[in-house]
Amino acid sequence: MDARKLLLLKDQVMPFVRKGGDHAAVNFSPIGGGRESALAVEEKGISDFVTRVDREIEEIVVSALERITPDIPVVAEEEHCYWGEGSVPPTCWILDPLDGTRNFIRGYRRFALSLGLRVEGEMVMGLIYQPMTGDLFWGVKGGGAWNHEKPLKVSEVKEPSRWTVSIGMPFKAVECLDGFITIYRHLFSHGVAIRHTGSAALDMAYTAAGVFDGAVELAMAPWDVAAGVLLIEEAGGSTRFLEDSPFLLSSSSVGGSAVFFEWLSESKVMNPVADCLKGI
Repeated sequence: MDARKLLLLKDQVMPFVRKGGDHAAVNFSPIGGGRESALAVEEKGISDFVTRVDREIEEIVVSALERITPDIPVVAEEEHCYWGEGSVPPTCWILDPLDGTRNFIRGYRRFALSLGLRVEGEMVMGLIYQPMTGDLFWGVKGGGAWNHEKPLKVSEVKEPSRWTVSIGMPFKAVECLDGFITIYRHLFSHGVAIRHTGSAALDMAYTAAGVFDGAVELAMAPWDVAAGVLLIEEAGGSTRFLEDSPFLLSSSSVGGSAVFFEWLSESKVMNPVADCLKGI
């Protein structure tokens, strides 16, 4: 699928990305009590939550995708999760209807809808919509990365002491905690400002935009990082999956500017974590 066809397809699905994200905004409550009961919050696992809004957004977007591209399966976080051999199919949509669910529940405005398209094993489209700010990040393979009509470009800052890096600290791989802390210590000891935001999708979108110099997202799910990987690469950055194959049920990715990516790779500080994650 060439860039022209991808742009046409992007224009077809974007209204439903907006509709889904706007549904989250309408249901968002920044103050007052009673949010959890109103949102019908359920705990799927330790520190892993879902609300009725997650499911409602997923239904909005999946229904549209099934009409627009009936031959392409959807891998989504909640009710429409189709797996093949432990990883996502070579060609599929990858959807997180509400990335940052805990933020949403607690009245913190940092959450987003994330949608990626994978074709024959390659990410070719990514859209990340943050309804509370109106930021709509999108990109297609060979067509660049954008926030609305503004082109995205990764950071050009070269000095680690001037970097800001986001880290997604996982709760699903506590076996690798020592390795995670080693990464944190390595960044901190070089003067890197570290952010923990609660939304891997937005971390990667803002890395593509040059707000962050890099994003380290460990033991996430494919829907957390799929769209962001495409955005960073189309904005001139580099990405790497730590597992042997990308988009497994647990996906760990590092992305950022070429300078940050090379610096972190040369340090080899990621290697013990990568080995640990492969053994889980």
